[in-house]
Amino acid sequence: MRTDPITELSNLNNKLKGNPSSNRSFVIPVLDMSPASPYNIVKLLDDLKDISGDVIVIFNSLEMAEKLKDHSRINYYATMKTNVGVSRAWNIGLNISQTPVTFILNSDLHISRETIENMEKFLLRLPDAAIVGPQGSFYNFDSAKDLAYFNKGTFNNPIAVDAVSGFLFAVKTELFNSGVIKFDNQYTPCYFEEWDLGLQIKMNQLKSYIVPVNGYEHEWSGSIRALRKINYLNKEETAGEILERNRQLFWTKWKGVAYLEGDGSTLLDSYWKDILYAQAGELINKNQIEGAEKLLTDILAQYPNDKVILEKLGLLLYKSNKLEKALEVFDKIQKLDPGFKIQIENKPENLSGKYDASSNGFMKPKEDKYYDNTRPDVQQMINPGSRTILDVGCGSGALAAELKNKLNAEVWGIGYNDEAAGIANEKLDNVISGKAEDAISELPDNYFDTIIFADVLEHLVDPYNVLVKIKTKLTTNGEIVTSIPNVRHWSVVKQLLEGKWEYQEYGIMDSTHLRFFTRQSLFEMFDKAGYKITNIYYMIAEMENLSPKLIAALKEANIRVDTLNDEPKHFQYIVKAVKK
Repeated sequence: MRTDPITELSNLNNKLKGNPSSNRSFVIPVLDMSPASPYNIVKLLDDLKDISGDVIVIFNSLEMAEKLKDHSRINYYATMKTNVGVSRAWNIGLNISQTPVTFILNSDLHISRETIENMEKFLLRLPDAAIVGPQGSFYNFDSAKDLAYFNKGTFNNPIAVDAVSGFLFAVKTELFNSGVIKFDNQYTPCYFEEWDLGLQIKMNQLKSYIVPVNGYEHEWSGSIRALRKINYLNKEETAGEILERNRQLFWTKWKGVAYLEGDGSTLLDSYWKDILYAQAGELINKNQIEGAEKLLTDILAQYPNDKVILEKLGLLLYKSNKLEKALEVFDKIQKLDPGFKIQIENKPENLSGKYDASSNGFMKPKEDKYYDNTRPDVQQMINPGSRTILDVGCGSGALAAELKNKLNAEVWGIGYNDEAAGIANEKLDNVISGKAEDAISELPDNYFDTIIFADVLEHLVDPYNVLVKIKTKLTTNGEIVTSIPNVRHWSVVKQLLEGKWEYQEYGIMDSTHLRFFTRQSLFEMFDKAGYKITNIYYMIAEMENLSPKLIAALKEANIRVDTLNDEPKHFQYIVKAVKK
């Protein structure tokens, strides 16, 4: 049985402390001569002449490989015919690395022995460190913006951060080669791979540290800044296009992971928030109320819907006798979650008429939010040119209303829950209350540019028949957009192997699901119903890796295993389909 990551790190640290200078490798992806920087791969190799360690170069162009592959300081190299991006290059280099510590270096970097040796020392001395680097940041996941960035020379002690900058860092190789963490190739050719790695590290209860070293120089965007468009694999995009695409990938992937962790998940919260929250608590203990109020307000400027922070601020205002301000904060909490219970004693009389005293003084019983979700993951798949839209299973109309406003479209809904459908009817152009199967006959033919089934098909008795019948309601070039859970996700497969089939309140095994789909069966259903799937997007929830021994055993039993490395990570598919 595999030990936990922190135990693995402790054992690895003990192995390395004997002679660290012989236990390092350098992985350097090379695309070109870094035309926008005063530094380049030739100068970097010259820097490394006096620094011990294996040099592994991943050439992302044949031209650069021909020029430098025989360089005396290169111990190992791999040559790509085209640019495969930094994530793939880093993974290739880490697979080649045979040393416990691996440094990742940009080719547009000037480095000193002192920097390498000091980074290595910090990596080994910090017991929960998976990665260390000289620069990094705290960031806000929802806005995908830095809350604070730490440049060279701006701090004096190691700091646990959300992400370490990717131009220079050191990792413990075994964590990558054992599959605990890995650079995600989705982010090819660049952008968001460092933030993604930081969340993988955090999810495994490890940490990313920035450490105070100064003996290096780096020019940002040594290659990218000089290019109008970036060629990689068989594609060509601008830096802006890549940045936006990868931002959406990052959001979708990690929102899915956090969703599986449940309401108590703090995975997407920045360490910055924890630090400021702790400081606010210290100030409250010292009765420095104004300072604590300012810190909590600063946090809420970045996390305006954090109920725990709101509660802390509301109670602080209440105890400071700022009752009107406290009431505003408590009102906001109630709107966010009517079931959230505020722990307070001696509720003031002038608040008693505003809240239900039977529910712990302030909050009303929790209401079901199942019907009120704008589903940004589904929205991104919808053709922005759609002018007539039908949302099957529209709930209270949150998704449909947002599309109506964004696209200036005519939007209809079908809602099974009468109360929610009544709310939706106030927002949309037309809402039919009842079962989807029965409502189809009331819809006009050849009318809708987009028909949405957001987490609906799995609830239907006969989703295939619904897809067949509703096809006549689409315009000639109309589309179906659906989200549907993947029953082949490892969390379900693992239960089956253990003899379990346990329904849950929500998720893949939602107790109200009547039908279950894999990627293959989803394609088959749409194909038989007369549709062609044109786009498929999957939301990832990483699980513990499948054991190679288990995969080998399944293969020996003549079970197809070629997709087991990917599909068991997919907990939901977002699909767009058109009529064949």
